[in-house]
Formats: sequence, C-alpha cells, structure tokens
Amino acid sequence: DIQGFTTFSEKNKPDVVVEVLNLYLKAFCEIIMNNKGFVNKFLGDGLMALFGAPDNFKEHADMAVKSAIECYKINNELTKDYGLNVRIGVNSGKMIVGNMGGGKRLEYTAIGDNVNMASRFEGANKFFDTKIMIGENTYNQLSNKENMNYLGKFSVKGKDIPVGLYYYADCQEECTKLFSELVNAYENKDLKSFEKCINIFKEKNSNFGPYLFYLNFYQEHMEKFGEPVKFTEK
Repeated sequence: DIQGFTTFSEKNKPDVVVEVLNLYLKAFCEIIMNNKGFVNKFLGDGLMALFGAPDNFKEHADMAVKSAIECYKINNELTKDYGLNVRIGVNSGKMIVGNMGGGKRLEYTAIGDNVNMASRFEGANKFFDTKIMIGENTYNQLSNKENMNYLGKFSVKGKDIPVGLYYYADCQEECTKLFSELVNAYENKDLKSFEKCINIFKEKNSNFGPYLFYLNFYQEHMEKFGEPVKFTEK
C-alpha cells in the first residue's frame, strides 16, 4: 500500500495522479516478478502479490521478503520527488487459490485467513511507524533472518490468538539491539529492565517507532504490562 496517496491525489491533477501511481506500481511489479512473484491484483493505490502460487517453489518466503525490502528501497528513491511511502505486510500459510467469481467474470486469486492476516500486518505498520511487517509463519521459513527483527506478540483486529510479528529496520544495530532487550523485558514482565531500556531511549531523544509504541502502551495500560497487545483497529 502507498502511504499518503489519498492526500497526494487531493492536491494534484488527475493526470499527475495517474502518472505517479503507474510509476510506483510499475517499479513494484518489476521487482515482484523478478523474484518469482505473481502480481495478483491492484487495489487502488496498492497491490496484492502471491509467491508460491500458481507455481509452487520452496523459497517463497525468502522471495516475498526480498521483494518487500527491494520495494521499500526503491520507494526511498521515489519519495525524494513525491513524498510518498510504502507499507508492506507479508504472511505465509495455507490458502485457497483458484479461479473465483461468477458468470462470465472469473479471476485467479487467493482467499483465506492467511491472506487476511497479511493485510492486517500491512495496516499495523502505522502503529509502529514501520514499513515492512511479516508474521511468524514467514519468519520461520526464511533462510536468512538477519534483516528482520522481533516486534513482539500481538492479536490483530478480529483475531484472539496472538502471533509473533517481525519488522524490517534500516536503523543502527544499537537501536534494534536495545529494542530487542526492551521486548524481552516486557514479555518476561521484568518491569525494572523494561524501564531501564525506556530511559536509555529517552536519553537519546529517540523517535524510533516500535519503542514509542511500547512506551505509550505502557503509560496508558500499566495494568496490562507483559500481556500481548490486542489491536482494536486495522
């Protein structure tokens, strides 16, 4: 999904809007297809892609995450001119795939809970100011996990069972390491260590989104400290 595109559309002429949208989608599509992905459909200012369907291959999770990172990086180049950002959600698992529709109109697509979860992950980026979020099913299948960092366990809107989420960050390793310690302290209900990490972030005047999310949640819901967070909106 292209973040901020609605506002961009309101401020620009239709021909400019179409030109910029096509520029972004073309760049993303080329990356996806070069990584064995199938661009399934365009969704306004976003798109849905499948890896491992219709043609199955072993490294589908690796290719999906590789595509996500490459789309993020090319967006960093495009945003210099247009001020837009990308949000990406990736999930893996069993899905129903095939031709669906009715009458004379059929479309090859994928449906199911794991498809919906990918959409929820994409939307959850806005809570953490992250750009790429993947679920534990995808993370566990990656051959190279060094680019992804543990965010914590969360229940997305409409689901009660929490799942592990991971984010991509191109910030300094010191930042992600400290945040990892913060999450570990939170999940172990170690308030002393958690507050220590919080204070270090504060001393650095950090605007690191994942840290700020935990800080705000802790301040607003101290009685739920250590529990998986449940999102109440998409």
